Amino acid sequence: MHAAIELGGTFFTLALTTDKDILYKEKFDTQDPDTTVQTIYNYFKDHNVQSINIATFGPVQLDKNSQQYGSILKTPKLKWTDYPIGPRLSQLLKSPFHIETDVNACALAEYKLGTNGAKNLAYITVGTGVGVGLIVDGQCVHGILHPEGGHILVPKLKEDQNFAGVCAYHGDCLEGLCTNVSAAQRLGCQIEDLPNISDDNPVWQYIGHYLAILCGNLALLLSLEKIVIGGGVMNRKILYKIINDKLLKHINGYIQIPDNFIVPPSVEDIGIRGAMIINK
Repeated sequence: MHAAIELGGTFFTLALTTDKDILYKEKFDTQDPDTTVQTIYNYFKDHNVQSINIATFGPVQLDKNSQQYGSILKTPKLKWTDYPIGPRLSQLLKSPFHIETDVNACALAEYKLGTNGAKNLAYITVGTGVGVGLIVDGQCVHGILHPEGGHILVPKLKEDQNFAGVCAYHGDCLEGLCTNVSAAQRLGCQIEDLPNISDDNPVWQYIGHYLAILCGNLALLLSLEKIVIGGGVMNRKILYKIINDKLLKHINGYIQIPDNFIVPPSVEDIGIRGAMIINK
């Protein structure tokens, strides 16, 4: 049996798995690192797991030659900065760990398990943050770190110029303009109230516009075959049409965008499923 962990900044999911199947899973609130790790340890300690497979929020050190391999790096979640999540769990559970970003793991799940038939794709999540996972020629993209597409800079709409953005590092980068936090701040409401906001509110046009710029840039830079977008903000289903329409307008016929280029996830339990296959 194996431990599969989908670690998000707000919630995390734990699953006991075989090589192919999820046996049990449970969702928890993410707390400070030590409390979260204790919860993970308590969940798996009696199961003698053979491996620990972690799909985590980032930034995270993925270079196995680094002394910080398996550690969360500098993050707005300050208590997690430099926390060695992989080594700590490996020490407690006495099993080797494998680690990947949550969005790269989701992209990998879409590539290997999904119905899209693409070997060059992006997985974008839009929630309290914006994350971008990339598969190019069937491989997760790594380099000096890993994709951090949520922090690209985008030209602001004229009607959105007075909104400063909410990113702690860059203010009005993509993440600063597109999250549920930014939507709630623009509207002067709580995140929990966003489902009550009508589809015709301009805030969804703003978010769709900025995400379409991201999608266009990814398509032009990487010649992607598919872009999968998930996350809590995308429960606003009208956003898929808004993004697609604005993407076509931005591209302006320069390249041919395929039908069904921007789609919702096709894999159930995509984060856990991605964690299960990061070492395969």
